[in-house]
Amino acid sequence: MSVERGIPTALAGWFSGVMTPDTHVRDEVPVRASADEGRPRWSGSARSLAAIGSITLLLTLAQVVGFGAFVILAFGNMIGLAALGLLFVLTWVGAAALMKATTGRAHPIAGGFVTVATVVMLAVAIGWAGSTPLPWIPPGFGGGYLLVAGIASLMLGLFLGPLWLRIVGGAVLIAVVIVIVWHDIATDAAEQAQVDSVAQAQRDANFEAFLDSGVHPMVAELPGADVARIVADGGPAQSWTVTADGGVVQIDVNALPPDMTDAYPCWWLAEPNSPLETTDTLEDYVDFCVRDADGWARPDGTGFVRIEGDRMIAVVGAYDEDMQLPGALRPADAKEVASALAARRWVTEAELRESVGESWLSGTF
Repeated sequence: MSVERGIPTALAGWFSGVMTPDTHVRDEVPVRASADEGRPRWSGSARSLAAIGSITLLLTLAQVVGFGAFVILAFGNMIGLAALGLLFVLTWVGAAALMKATTGRAHPIAGGFVTVATVVMLAVAIGWAGSTPLPWIPPGFGGGYLLVAGIASLMLGLFLGPLWLRIVGGAVLIAVVIVIVWHDIATDAAEQAQVDSVAQAQRDANFEAFLDSGVHPMVAELPGADVARIVADGGPAQSWTVTADGGVVQIDVNALPPDMTDAYPCWWLAEPNSPLETTDTLEDYVDFCVRDADGWARPDGTGFVRIEGDRMIAVVGAYDEDMQLPGALRPADAKEVASALAARRWVTEAELRESVGESWLSGTF
């Protein structure tokens, strides 16, 4: 090609370049960095799983170190408390940094959440186990810590996404709450059942001891009469019998006191509002009580006291406050009281089981 022919061709190319946009020049114009700049070229699920895995290891290490700080604190050294506080902050920041490195976002709220969740679950687990470190951790291996860290880290799916991981994170969080609440309810129920079982066994034993050697009541077997009430709760035993004519006879049975005086039986024959005491003399009770051939009696015949073995039995006409019994019209008169004294008998074991057994066994005296 000659020089003359080459010049027009070069000029034509130059004009063509000026008039036509040059794509190479446009590609060199600076463009704003993409949001993915510096982020690993993985899928969203892979980045989230990488964050969860790395934070699981971080939380496991934090628990191991935290246990050492807790031991220091347990010995009264406040350095342990400061170390725990610093470890909490570092774990929070470290979790956020790991999320930044793997997903491109720090998620500081998620970092705080997973740190708090780990502390709570570890405290609950230790509370359930009743010891520290956790009893299921094999020597030299933080399996229990790894389990707590893994569960806490899975909850990060709520913050990291994608949708399926958010669902997993939410499900794990709900499951943890349900397990904690259920465990507390079940534990409380089991403890209460144990307490009730021990209490019931004690009540059963008390009732059998009462049947064997307690103060048993007596009743009056009178024609047409009805035993309206029996009290036998381990103290003085009592019964109330309503006669065919509506009179009420009360029979009290008590164990003889070791220091019984001659006036003591008379105290059981005195009116309820009497100012006299068991320490008063027989002369003080002369208006209420006299000696008879078999024991003690009221002068008007409406009350008697007898001694049988190591028991003292008082048979009296009931007092006004006992007139609310079914069929009761008045306190028993002297004739009815004398008849009741002659017709008195001990309540049998079968009758005691039927009349007061439920109260003993349920503790509802």
